Amino acid sequence: MNTWNTLINSTPGRTLNVGLTWYDGADSSTLASAYSPYYYYLSNKPQQVSTMAEAVWRDGSTRTTSGYDIYIQCNTSHLASLYYGAALLAEHTGKYDFQSILTHEVGHAVGFLSLATQTGTFQVQSGSASTTYSTMLYTKYDSLLTNQEGQSIVEKAGNGNTAFTLGETLSLGDTGLTVYNPTTWSEGSSMAHIDSTSDPDALMQYSISPDTYHRTLTDGEVGLMRSMGWNMVPEPATATLSLLGLAALALRRRRC
Repeated sequence: MNTWNTLINSTPGRTLNVGLTWYDGADSSTLASAYSPYYYYLSNKPQQVSTMAEAVWRDGSTRTTSGYDIYIQCNTSHLASLYYGAALLAEHTGKYDFQSILTHEVGHAVGFLSLATQTGTFQVQSGSASTTYSTMLYTKYDSLLTNQEGQSIVEKAGNGNTAFTLGETLSLGDTGLTVYNPTTWSEGSSMAHIDSTSDPDALMQYSISPDTYHRTLTDGEVGLMRSMGWNMVPEPATATLSLLGLAALALRRRRC
């Protein structure tokens, strides 16, 4: 959390509680995943949801939940493949930087999160049909997504149209960033991450290579946080460093 504390100026309404757990994910390339409970008010209209972390930290709410505000789950099958040190090593170890992983996962809790689905629609209120646009749910992050014609995909969906197609280039506001939207849907990765082709150093890209350190936000990501309503420090800081789904970080093999 220290990295995010150096980046964010917003004052939380109360102390956030973070839970870190481990699970056995043998044969899975997922290093970790995270979520923050989010809520909405029952109504027959589309509405933007907020995670508990956004509500408390960004908006200053004192709202509480019965469990943790942020849940992070790490895969024990990669324990031996993780680098736990603080120093940025010059030599190649073939290990994945644990600090980068945890910092990335907190990013999902504070807003790098999409409620888009593989059918080109958005999730809907409980009890509603999956194609009922009148009750769709979306995040602030989703509201910034536009297609190459400059159309908001949330507004497009709200008019009863398919919001997007898999593989379509989608921009995140005026940040210069595009979203990770491969032609084949990847649960926990698609739409909830930055496309590395638009920012190779992005903390919030969907995977990480061994011996790579992504411990803070890039300028584009800081701009995106501001667009999502966060008060950020004037200059990007450098760190030394409802359960509707999880956003996950996967490993990437290093290529020669």
